[in-house]
Amino acid sequence: MKREKQSGGIQGMVQKTLQQAYQQAPWRKATRKGMLFLILAFLSVLLVWISLTISVESAEAAIEISRLEKQKEFLEYKIASLNTEIALQSSASVMEERAKLLGYRPATPEEIVYMTVPGYPGKQTTLVLPPPPSSQEETITLKSSYQQSLSDWLFQGLAQIENLQRGTLP
Repeated sequence: MKREKQSGGIQGMVQKTLQQAYQQAPWRKATRKGMLFLILAFLSVLLVWISLTISVESAEAAIEISRLEKQKEFLEYKIASLNTEIALQSSASVMEERAKLLGYRPATPEEIVYMTVPGYPGKQTTLVLPPPPSSQEETITLKSSYQQSLSDWLFQGLAQIENLQRGTLP
């Protein structure tokens, strides 16, 4: 019995000592609050930094897209301008004028010579349009299940359910 009192007394003394030591160190509570504040502040700053980084990157991407769209418009304009120049330079009147300046003249029918080249099949024709459809109409066969309307199918299903409940089989 004495031992039980002593062990209970020792535990009580240890607990009192720990409680007294904790109460004598109030800086521990302040340290916990300070650390919690610092962690929350760090997380807040980290969140703001991530948000700012994403905003800056998206703004840079928008500026790059705008620049590329302007460049695309310029290149399209330049291509159209060059196509117009090619069309003007290859027009019949301009080509005839250039040929005259280079000393060419129209050929007479006596000067024209047609040659046959062995093995050359000639100009191949290409079909631009698909061939016309055949005059015979194609018959389309549908499965019987596709020839039934939704309402017919529902009524047929309800009739089968009623027959099953009555005990009669179709």
